[in-house]
Order: sequence, then structure tokens, then C-alpha cells
Amino acid sequence: MSFKRKMILSDYCNLGIESDGPATLILDQNAEKGYLGNLVVLVGPNNSGKSNVLDALTSLFSNAAVSADLKPDFIFDKETTAKVSFSVTDGTETFIYTKTSASSTPTWEHIKKATEEKKITQDDVIKYLEAASNFARSYVGDPYYTQAANALAKAKDKGLSEDELAGFINNFGKTINNVVNSSGSAGRATYQNQISQSIKDKYHVGIPGANAQQTVAAEFEKKFGYAFVPNIHLYAESKLGNNSLSVSPNNPAANALFNSLFNSIGLPIDEIRKVYAAYSQTHNISLLTRLENKVKPKIQLIVDRFNNLYFSHDEHFKYDFELKFENNLISFGLMQGNKVINLEKQSTGFRYFFDLFFNYLNNSPCNPGDILIMDEPGTCLHVKGQEELRSFLKEFAMKNDLTIVISTHSPFLVDPNNLDEVRMVVPTSNGSLINNDFYYSNDDDPDTLTPIANALTTRNSVVLDPDKKLMLVEGITDYNYITGFANSLGIVDLVFLPINGLGKKGDQKDRIGKLLKIRRDATLLADGDTAGQKSKEAAKDTGLTVVCLDEIDPSWKEIEDLFDKKDAEAFSLPNKKSGESEALKAALINHKYSFSDKTVSNFKKLLKYLEDN
Repeated sequence: MSFKRKMILSDYCNLGIESDGPATLILDQNAEKGYLGNLVVLVGPNNSGKSNVLDALTSLFSNAAVSADLKPDFIFDKETTAKVSFSVTDGTETFIYTKTSASSTPTWEHIKKATEEKKITQDDVIKYLEAASNFARSYVGDPYYTQAANALAKAKDKGLSEDELAGFINNFGKTINNVVNSSGSAGRATYQNQISQSIKDKYHVGIPGANAQQTVAAEFEKKFGYAFVPNIHLYAESKLGNNSLSVSPNNPAANALFNSLFNSIGLPIDEIRKVYAAYSQTHNISLLTRLENKVKPKIQLIVDRFNNLYFSHDEHFKYDFELKFENNLISFGLMQGNKVINLEKQSTGFRYFFDLFFNYLNNSPCNPGDILIMDEPGTCLHVKGQEELRSFLKEFAMKNDLTIVISTHSPFLVDPNNLDEVRMVVPTSNGSLINNDFYYSNDDDPDTLTPIANALTTRNSVVLDPDKKLMLVEGITDYNYITGFANSLGIVDLVFLPINGLGKKGDQKDRIGKLLKIRRDATLLADGDTAGQKSKEAAKDTGLTVVCLDEIDPSWKEIEDLFDKKDAEAFSLPNKKSGESEALKAALINHKYSFSDKTVSNFKKLLKYLEDN
């Protein structure tokens, strides 16, 4: 499960400046349909570039070209090109969509990794480089001809490594794509004819062709089952209250809720006005009754969609709506089961979803892979309301195969047991980078929470609930496994934090001292190895409790020992990769994979021990 979706920025405003390298925003660790749903929480201090990230996502999939004004305005010594790419990869194939300020035409690429059966050879790359240099000399000129010619000379002289062969072909192909597109059909045909079919089959790069967009999009959808380029939805919060539930027939378009309703059921405002004009002359109530009966089946479709998106499947808890046309009023009614409800007294999550649905989702398609952007949502909510909102957005994203990207300064929209959602926009001397790995810090510093607190411009104690027991775990894979099972099993009184290992050999005492600065009453869950035992000894009489896995069960030496072999293989756990562990956590939370009784029993045993001791 090595699928990934990401956006890559180069020389875009203050992001991805050349000396720092491209800025990458990972949208999904697992882009496989059914596992797509994800919440991405973008944090960073003021002026770090959070808004630039959201703007880049929006502009990437809009019809407009990337403006030259988006190039960094603080680089004067050379010409730059703002570049935004969207990439989806499964480890063997990569699909890329790119827009730049240098061209109004986006490029589409489908790159296939060479397989053992179709491995690229030195002769293949020489043919490719000869074709590329001939094309560059005829249609491009320097520096691309020089680049290709130099690589060709090296290939003929001493050969290139496998990585160099693949890397050069990919990189050169990307560079030359725009030139091929702009060289006209004759130039494109020349380039295609110069490259052997075997190279085309192995690497679909540098050969965009006239129908690249349709070809790449069709190949992606055939492989993954959903559209390559997502719809981007930019949501602006607008609260609906009880006063939104009725409107005068004289001006029904003045009410956002009714505007949404009438648009979604295809009822023109002019038709409503004509019916009411006829009613004012005849006073025949049947005119209004007939209009009401006409729209009733369409209102039922909205009811079904609302309940489906809001997870209301139990008949006793389903919501029902009705639209009434009365002589001086048009009214919208709400019920849950057989109970009439007061909109303003519903839960924060329901109110937010009601607003989101009728302000946006009711009139917009909600397809797998779509991206919903929310800038500073829930700022007016109280603390519990913000926590409930984050949980709702996560659940909604996972259920509907959406990626929801929010930017925030609020520590209450950051859940300590879901820190894998966090992406930090980090200022550098040249601009800003995006740090997708919250847990990565200096090896000598085990405190993985401080960078997040700094990005939120707050303190660690605000992010961590002091009333919950803090459990420190050795690394990000341990964190993802345990928080995933804690969530799945309904464990709410423990909060977990990864610490980047137990330190270097013989360094456990110093490590314990640094851990005590995070919180003195924490518990450290360590592997049942020598480092774990030495950490336990070093923590005696310090206030920090160390529990080694083999104390709980002698057969457990490391966290992967808790998994049944089938489950471990399904998620490639022996690799100890953060991506696989995040995919496993997502599968746990949204119940997309059935874990064995042995695995579930082991984690129940572990979590109960941590709760009770």
C-alpha cells in the first residue's frame, strides 16, 4: 500500500525556492480508492505561507494559467518559473499533472517504472539520448542539446548506473515536454519517430502527443477507478440558524438555504413567483399544494443524500426535511425520526455539517478523490466544538473518499492521537518549506511536539490534555499502530507521542532527562531489548515510568510482534515505513480491513495494561 497523492511547488511565491528544493505537500499516504479519505491539518505561524499552499491547490486545478506574479518577488539575480505539480504514484507507476508560469498549457505525464522483464539497457538509453540530442539541436538549442550531448558522451564512455539511466530519462523528459508541445505537429512527430518503441513502452515521458491529457486521464481512471484530476472545493463558512428556515415568497432568492434548495431541485425562482402571482389573484390554495407535491420527490432525494453523507442509517435517527408553500411564507422543516428538532440546539458537528451541506455540498458533486479546502474553520466555536468539528471532518472525509485540507492556528483542531494529519509550513532563510513529518526532529531531541506547538504559536501543554495519561512510544510506526487501535477500540483516556527512539547506545540516561522535560509523569513504552531495559534502569526514581513490551507479554520484543503474520504482510510491516503504518491506521479507523482476532486481542491486552498501570 505505497500509494501517494501529493502537490509539489517550485519557486511558487515563498515556497520551494531552488536552494531549499521543492516544497511537497502529501495529501494522502494511500491514494487507493476506498482508502482515500484523509484530513490534512496545515499549521504554521503568520506569514509562513499557509495561504500560498491553499492558493496553489486552488489554482492548480482551475482553468487559469499560473500567473508570472506568483514567482518569488525576492529573487533578483536570475529568472525563475513558478511551477505547481500534482502527482499520484503507487510505486510502479506515476501520474503527473503540471502547470508553470512559463506556459499556458499544462503537461500530463504517465511514468512507468522499468520492470525486471522490461529493464532499460545501456543501448536503450544511448538510443534515447541520441534521439533527444537530435531533437534538442533541431528544435530547442542550448542548454538542452548540451545537456543531452554530455549525458550521451558519458553513456558511451563508461556507462550510467541504473538509477542514472532512469533518472536522466525522467528528468530530461519532463524538461522537454513543454518544448515538444510548442514545436507543432511536425516537431512532435519527429521526436516520436526518433525514439524507439521499446523506450516508449518503458518510460512514458517526453512524448506528450496531441491527446496527452485524455490518454493520461483515461489510463489513470482505468487503473485506480476514479478521476486523476480532482475537483477542488473552496468552502467559505456561513452559519444557518432558525431564522433561515422561512422566507417571504416575494424574495425567496434572498435566503441562502432556499437558494440552495431551489437550485438543487431545479425549481426556478421565476416559477415560484408566477405560482404566487396566480395565487394572489385566485386565492386557490391548490396552486401551492400542486407546487409542493411537484417538489416533494426531489426533496426526498436531498433527504437521502444528507443522511447518507451524515452517516444516519438507523431509521430512528434519520433526518427528514419538508418544504411547505403557504400563503405568505415558504418554510423548511426538520425532524429526526418522529421528533421535531430545534436547529440552533443541535450539536456542533451537526450544525457545521448542516451549514456545509446546504451552503455547498447540496449543489456540488462529491466524488472520490475530490479535495475540500477550508481556511481557518470553526474559529468561532468553543474548545469542545472545535474538537468535535475535527472529528466530524475526519469521519466525513474517510467515509466519502475525500481529502479535506484545513489551515488553522487553533491547537484544538490538532488531535495529539492523530498528529499524522499535521503538515507544518516552516520558514527558512529563503522562504518556506512544508514538513509532512511532524515526528522528524534532531536525533538528539526526542520532543516531537514542540515543532507543532511552535507552528501553532502556542505551548505543548495546550496541545496535550493534562488530564489524560501521556504515553511516549519509540517511533512513528509504533505511534500509528497504537493510536489506530486505541481509536478503533474507543480508548479515550490515553494520549500518545512518538519520541524518535531511545537514543544512541549507552545514552539512555541523557535521553530520559530530555523526556522528563516533556512531562514528568509520563509513561514510556519501550521495546523488550537491551536499549529498553537500560532506559528502564535510567528512569528509576525520576518520575518517568518505563514499561517494556516483554513485561506485558514475554513473546513481545517489538510492536510488530503483536500482529498476526497475515496482517503484518498485508501492510508490509517488516519495512517499518511511516506510509504503511499510516495506511494501517486509516484502515483501522474507517474499518476498511478486517484484522485477525489475534492482532485485535493483543492490542486490547496492551492498551488495557497501559490504562490500568
